Amino acid sequence: MPDFDTSHQATIQPTHRDFRWINGPGRDAPLADFVEMTRDVAAGIHTCLQIFAASELERVANADADPGAESAPAVGKSDAENLLRQAAEARIRRLTDSV
Repeated sequence: MPDFDTSHQATIQPTHRDFRWINGPGRDAPLADFVEMTRDVAAGIHTCLQIFAASELERVANADADPGAESAPAVGKSDAENLLRQAAEARIRRLTDSV
């Protein structure tokens, strides 16, 4: 089997950097991590609501569509409902378990 030791090769730094909402001098301010986490949660909720709404609109359009012309919604009804409560329930569980 070939040897995959690449320690002799020059290290090339990856192009990926951790995503941050705050990039300026306030990045290390007190509560900056909390503000970023809050923004992440809000963005996630917004995305979930968009997916939920788009799926509901597709179901309504499918009700009026000709047979065979229906389009699949992004998520089913059960998954759409789960999008609305999944993130909050996971955080509540973690907080409950850590106390």
